[in-house]
Amino acid sequence: MKSPRVLLCVRQNTLRWDGEPSSLCCSSCCVLRCFDDRAAAARVNQHAHGRGTRTSLVRHGDPRVRLIAAHRSPLTALFSARGLQQITRQQQSPATQRRMRQQVSSEPQGVAEDILHLSAWLARQPHLPPVDDLLLDRFLYNCKYSLSRCKSVLDMYYTVRTAVPEFFKHRDATEDSIRRSCEVTLAAALPRLTPAGHRVFVHRLLDADSRRFDLLAHSRRVFMLVDVLLHTEPVLGAVVVLDLHASTWAHVLRAPPPLLRRLAVCFQDSCPIAIKEIHFVNAPGFIRKFLDIIRPLLKKKLNERVHVHTGGLETVGKSLPLHMLPKEYGGEEKSLKELSDAWQLALERRRDWFKAEELKRVDESLRPGAAPERAQLFGVEGSFQRLAVD
Repeated sequence: MKSPRVLLCVRQNTLRWDGEPSSLCCSSCCVLRCFDDRAAAARVNQHAHGRGTRTSLVRHGDPRVRLIAAHRSPLTALFSARGLQQITRQQQSPATQRRMRQQVSSEPQGVAEDILHLSAWLARQPHLPPVDDLLLDRFLYNCKYSLSRCKSVLDMYYTVRTAVPEFFKHRDATEDSIRRSCEVTLAAALPRLTPAGHRVFVHRLLDADSRRFDLLAHSRRVFMLVDVLLHTEPVLGAVVVLDLHASTWAHVLRAPPPLLRRLAVCFQDSCPIAIKEIHFVNAPGFIRKFLDIIRPLLKKKLNERVHVHTGGLETVGKSLPLHMLPKEYGGEEKSLKELSDAWQLALERRRDWFKAEELKRVDESLRPGAAPERAQLFGVEGSFQRLAVD
């Protein structure tokens, strides 16, 4: 007998139990996957009460209840701490929703089977930490339901966190180095998605004094932001914008190639959010020399997605409509400073979550087979090898 599902309809503001696919009443009706959890029952009841939703209260242990990992749900508020949904709202046009569905197609039953498969696979990987269903759902979605890619990214996601603690330890947004980074660089995910359904990350250098630029602190901050998004919403892909209007060659010299190599591996091989485009805007005259340094670190496909603009963000074109940009770029959103400050506050509020997350690392002594050496992951003396994972 199939377990009933929780159905949440945003349009009709209803929450109910059912097990038939035909019960989905419209495109705003979401299937909420379930697992038996005391917090799940409380959260469903709280959400129902807060929205005036028509449903009976549920109890821990009720076989109908299992939680809330909404497959392609537009309600980030259901999984986010209060206020975060205001800076990650998904304002999708019907055309954008159609394009996103075309790029990722999987039936709810197939998703559940894939998660069971991954759970069984994880049980045979004693070196990996426990991974809950919600995060597995995010990884599957972001990997377009490719089980092989999902396994590879999952393994690398935790492996690099152990191998490069400089990026993934001391993840406290109230730390002095992080706060100094906020004074020198702005970093934010824009509230609106692109027409293709991608999330846009904008980074802007503010200070021409290279002595104040700390790439390591900025990188830790960016990885924290990405982790919050990963646990908040399904992300089909990312568009990365680097505004270099205050950059100098001295800033480049503070980014040694070994550090850039480790960054490249972390973003390309261990992050489930695929980078669809990289735009350098307000590019300085030395941008070509800088690209000569980083292109060997990028995979061929990503190299083809790098674009250079001598003008501002408003010159990027159709992939980033003007209305979705911060107001200093001629858009309708809040300023990038306001958005960056909002994200910094979101990171600070998750201080305890990040502290707990730091405990979820790989135990290489338990890995089946030989543990990868750091040189295997990141290369030595200019070589660039990658770990292959089943």
